[in-house]
Amino acid sequence: MQRNFTRNYVQALTSAFVLCVVAFIVRGCVSASLTDGFSGEPTADFNATPAAAVAGDVLLTGGVTILSNNSMTTKYSSAASAELFKQATKTFVATDAMTTSRGGIQAVGFAGNGALAHAAIIPGGLNGGGNLNHTNGVGTLTATSKATSEIYKRATSTFVNGGSMHGARHFYSATLLSNGTILVAGGFNKETPLATAELYNPATGKFAAVGPMKVARAMHTATLLPNGQVLIAGGIVDAHGTVGASAELYNPATGKFTKLAAVMPSPMAAHTATLISGCGCAADGQVLLAGGFSGSGTSTFPASENPLSVTQLYNPASQTFALKASLKEARTMHTATLLPGGKVLFTGGAFGTIQFGNNNITAFAGAIARRTAEIYSPGTNTMACVGGSSGAACKASMKLTRFVHTATKIPSGPLAGQVLLAGGSYPATNGELYNPATNNFVLVGKMSATRGLHAAIVVK
Repeated sequence: MQRNFTRNYVQALTSAFVLCVVAFIVRGCVSASLTDGFSGEPTADFNATPAAAVAGDVLLTGGVTILSNNSMTTKYSSAASAELFKQATKTFVATDAMTTSRGGIQAVGFAGNGALAHAAIIPGGLNGGGNLNHTNGVGTLTATSKATSEIYKRATSTFVNGGSMHGARHFYSATLLSNGTILVAGGFNKETPLATAELYNPATGKFAAVGPMKVARAMHTATLLPNGQVLIAGGIVDAHGTVGASAELYNPATGKFTKLAAVMPSPMAAHTATLISGCGCAADGQVLLAGGFSGSGTSTFPASENPLSVTQLYNPASQTFALKASLKEARTMHTATLLPGGKVLFTGGAFGTIQFGNNNITAFAGAIARRTAEIYSPGTNTMACVGGSSGAACKASMKLTRFVHTATKIPSGPLAGQVLLAGGSYPATNGELYNPATNNFVLVGKMSATRGLHAAIVVK
């Protein structure tokens, strides 16, 4: 199917969002990334025999990748490729590919002593590709949501087919529960946000319907609370692009969702949610929701999604939300990582208005990716730019501009405690490491391809 961005018509919100992501990568990252230095960075041989996985590796899989880009056309596709980041050499090495290419996904596993002790499951996702013509603004895209899943096995470093969900979905949430099952909730099917949810049981390899949620949501967050329940917050709640301020709790004991009486002070989607732990302060056990975008649409007018600098804490004891220190810079589709002392690292993200909903996109106004990072300190309720500030903005401290990337904290091994940033930049494919001890970023090896909206998980 054909989309004319000068006339601004597209066929589906979710397809539009992928094109929006590609447009961000091409327009937003090229100008900044081309000026970054890459001389002497470690490289890997991707024609070599697929590597075996060991504990401490980081698995990166799937996503949306740019196949080629020039002044005339960008070609892109959902990706089936996968690779491992090796701590000892700080390089990326290829594994066997997934059984199906998937973007807008999550990977959950490597937990406990059960069926996923040395494996991970990747459910759903977008499958398809297309191209964008720069001269006339015409793009083509064919993408469908998947209901299938697949399992990555550490023992063989291969992917095998997993169970099928009851419904196709992408941009969902996937949460490992205390009992070892996995809650998959919401997401899009085509342009429609879903209220459906299902539970994956590793012992049987099957999905069972639970819920449904009280509100249909996509691009929301799901956070496992200390009491074993799951906080589901925000997200896009209709096909007009409207972002919601509601939240609900999933109770594994009953398999049901309960809508909270309290609403978030600010609606948000494509935000982050981090359970604060280790600060030794009142915020321990609370959930920090940060950034993302907000907008409201109707059947006549699509939503103008504006990036947010808002942060808010959810208190499980009172089941209420409270505004906290704002981000130094508005960020959407960024990352948040818990650091020692309960601090939270925010990296990258996009800014600028995105207008979409009702099957169309009408603007990419100023939408570019960031090369900055900042840290929230819950004990003092303050934000600080990594590398210092320049006026009201943060100085560029990351080595590459990134959004729709992943940030993975490495729990053990020679790089224990450091955070691996991967993907979400173009044309460079380097990863980079953030070291809390030195409070800076360093480049590491090249990945096999551009990759965004992918999954990352530490191998155990």
